Amino acid sequence: MPQQITVSKRSSTGSAECRRMRRAGYVPAVIYGRGGEDVLAVSEYDFMRNIGHSSPGVITLSGLGAPVSVLIKEVQWDVLSGRPTHIDFYRVELDQIVSVRVPIRLTGTPKGALFGGVLDHIQHDLPIRVKASDIPSVIMVDITELGIGDAFHVSDLVLPDGVISDMPGEAPVVHVVAPTVEKTPVAEEGAEGVEGEGAEVAEDKEEEKKE
Repeated sequence: MPQQITVSKRSSTGSAECRRMRRAGYVPAVIYGRGGEDVLAVSEYDFMRNIGHSSPGVITLSGLGAPVSVLIKEVQWDVLSGRPTHIDFYRVELDQIVSVRVPIRLTGTPKGALFGGVLDHIQHDLPIRVKASDIPSVIMVDITELGIGDAFHVSDLVLPDGVISDMPGEAPVVHVVAPTVEKTPVAEEGAEGVEGEGAEVAEDKEEEKKE
């Protein structure tokens, strides 16, 4: 069942009004898509408690008369406080095909790590096309069998029925690379010999002076 948050329409706009709303504990928002565009106010507490930094797929907005199914298209965050400053909602029908990005989560420890390999997680989310009602919350990848030099590509992902990747199959998701070994500086061969040869010449000249 989709998660639900309560919103309210607002008539006034502008930066001063948005600042006033944030001080009062509300996040300015906009909803667009089928049915036109409206400006909204969202309780920051309600949003963070129910949604926060997660990727919930379809959520239901109440407070607009009939419930409205939406996707969160973008959340702007304050870099210092970590609080949401603006939210974009997009209206959808549950049977509508939508394009979204779904997080990729790794499970297990690659066997290559036991031999010093370093895990490099390249692709942290995957762009997909899927029916709005079937958006997965996460795509799991078992990396246990990856050895040093092995990679897991988009084509290796096991996607739920009805989910189509919008990324080329050859794109790497994660791979295990060999550890970097620092080379110890080695003295050049012959350097010691040249020094010894010079010493012998100096000794020979010293003997000649004595004679």
